[in-house]
Amino acid sequence: MILLKNKQYYYWNEKSVSPWIKYNNEMNYKFENISKILFENISLKKNQSILDIGCGAGQTSYTAKKKVGANGTITAVDISAPLLNLFKKKYKNIKNLACLRKDIQKTRFKENIFDHAISRFGVMFFESPLCAFTNTYQALKKDGSFTFVCWRNFRYNQFFTIPAYSVKKNTKIDLPEFNNAPGPFSLKDQSYIKKLLKQSGFRKITIENIITKLKISKIKTEIDIMMKIGVGASMIREHKIDNNTLDIIKRDISNKLQKLFKNQNHYNAYIYRVTAIK
Repeated sequence: MILLKNKQYYYWNEKSVSPWIKYNNEMNYKFENISKILFENISLKKNQSILDIGCGAGQTSYTAKKKVGANGTITAVDISAPLLNLFKKKYKNIKNLACLRKDIQKTRFKENIFDHAISRFGVMFFESPLCAFTNTYQALKKDGSFTFVCWRNFRYNQFFTIPAYSVKKNTKIDLPEFNNAPGPFSLKDQSYIKKLLKQSGFRKITIENIITKLKISKIKTEIDIMMKIGVGASMIREHKIDNNTLDIIKRDISNKLQKLFKNQNHYNAYIYRVTAIK
């Protein structure tokens, strides 16, 4: 097993990943519409073999498994040992649904073994996305598809902007720079995505601009999640913020959410659905 022990490795394998365990059900509920969009145009058939990249605790892997049937196989890969442990607990009794601790940037599967590759928000965290996409390409069968969803521009995604701007307002900490470095918005530019996929060998590249909705939980739960997951949470993690200021941030987020939820019962979400063919 070869894993790049970089910032992403430590984030997904140390204490910082614990909110993704604690709020796994809530995040899957929040991303229900995203998951539907991911699978909308993929013609998964019985007995096919699927690669799920950045599978986390396995929600999309399980959905894919139901589509390919008892004899279809799902190979789900992630670098996070804690999330894969949860995956195993949830799906240990399901045959042909395997999760592996592998970094697709450094892993070359046998060639031509998967009918499709999928990912829900699992491809934005690569130090070497070209290596990851190239390894995905070679593992697909001829005419196999690679379909993933990723975030578009930060400023249009309320789940990220609300806490991040609250942190900025109450601490004077600047927003991070959103570029091609690993992070939720590393694939915000369509031209960059196309370049990576073309250089990896893919053809028939389609990038759809989609506006959808993230589902919401109780306000207290939303605040807890926002303080631990996302851009605002990373701003908090990377700076020493005293408890009094953290309480002020929480109250500010609460006020913003109460105001927002008077007019809508969701967060606006701007994503890409990307499809490419081998």
